[in-house]
Amino acid sequence: AFRADKQILAELISVASAICVQSVPDLVLHLAEARRLGAPPETLRATVGIARSVHNAAMEQIEAALAGENANFASTPNGDTLCGPAQGCGCR
Repeated sequence: AFRADKQILAELISVASAICVQSVPDLVLHLAEARRLGAPPETLRATVGIARSVHNAAMEQIEAALAGENANFASTPNGDTLCGPAQGCGCR
């Protein structure tokens, strides 16, 4: 029983990780494996809910950090261009 619980826990962690990094193939794989191992539906729902919350909180912090940097994306402090057609990076 301990080994099975450990395997289910590993799959639940993998489900949460897949959600946090937005990997659909990994999510599908680890959800199926968690179900095969006998993870209860309510446990899967709780895992998905927690992972969504973690992902959303991280994205809010990233967006806030980027909002403060938007004015600095196009140039360096001395006014030089960071990227654009002249640098060959594909940005415009």
